[in-house]
Amino acid sequence: MVNGSDVGPASFPSEKHLLVRTTVMIVCSLSMIGAIFVILSYVCFKSLRSQARQILVNLSLMDFGIGAANFFGAIINFDQYYKDMNNGTVLTGTHAMDSLCKTQAFIALLTTYCSVFWTTSLAVYMYSLVFLNLKSTKKMRLCLPACYVLCYGLGIGLSIWLILTNRLGHSPYNSSGWCSIIIISPGNKNVDFMAAVFGYDLWIYLTFFICAVVYPILILQMNIEFKGAIQLIGSKAFWKKALEFLNFKLFLIPIAFLLLRIWSCIVNIVFVYCGVDPDSLPHWVSMFLIIMSGIGDSGQGLANGLIFVFLTSSVRDKFLPRCLKKCKHTIHINAEERSLVLSSDKLDEEARRVSPNSIVTPTSSLY
Repeated sequence: MVNGSDVGPASFPSEKHLLVRTTVMIVCSLSMIGAIFVILSYVCFKSLRSQARQILVNLSLMDFGIGAANFFGAIINFDQYYKDMNNGTVLTGTHAMDSLCKTQAFIALLTTYCSVFWTTSLAVYMYSLVFLNLKSTKKMRLCLPACYVLCYGLGIGLSIWLILTNRLGHSPYNSSGWCSIIIISPGNKNVDFMAAVFGYDLWIYLTFFICAVVYPILILQMNIEFKGAIQLIGSKAFWKKALEFLNFKLFLIPIAFLLLRIWSCIVNIVFVYCGVDPDSLPHWVSMFLIIMSGIGDSGQGLANGLIFVFLTSSVRDKFLPRCLKKCKHTIHINAEERSLVLSSDKLDEEARRVSPNSIVTPTSSLY
């Protein structure tokens, strides 16, 4: 996780620690699969290659990177190199392990920043498309390059700032096993508010605000336009059903982002801003917060895959039949190969029955 897992308890019992890591690794895997489905839907079908989908593809690429980086960190389990798993004593890692830890943290943070910024860009793009009516103008064509510059530029800039100021590494309070921002100092437990605010919380809250404002306005505006143009629509029931489904998707986007990212913010509010001692909480409370934070920070790809592939009929109706057709074709080929192997074995058996002495053994071939 980016922030929340950095402020968990000093140590969990080994079986609970394994439960946290296993849960997070499963979510990371599902998130990567969801991101791959979104990317493949764009690559395989030319009709889906719109600017909005291109933004979504960049978002999915970053979500895949988050899942991969966190999955790698959970598998490596940096905790075992930086703290005693029995008593929670902080250990000093080797130079090689420090470099690996910081590299994993840098990739995780970079992809997280870019994912958050692309989520904001998608909301701004949808707003511009509906309200500013820039679909066929030069300004809308310039929108996507601007998104590339802002999303990747800010993400790279923030990540470089963190690593140059030694704010990336392992925290003794990280119970998901990976490295991230060091918000609480391992030695004296001092809180780095600069890293907490500008390293994560500010951008998450800003995205919360933009999504919470933009998407409800889009839903309201589309309903108003639908009522105003109702007399021009031939099939009222069809368009009403389509509008309801679009409203549902626009409702799911900010809700999914909020439900996933809110846990890290809750953990930071409790431990960083309110100053609650992480070691004072019961283990089950800390474990619940760590699991939910790990799921939230790694599960955005899964949510986008569900919303934009499996819950979108235009994509699902094209994508799934092709996958099923490919699977059936593979099964058919495997069945044919198996049939050929069985037929060959049958012929060999018949040959042995006819001329058993003609079979050359390995020993006779040597002499």
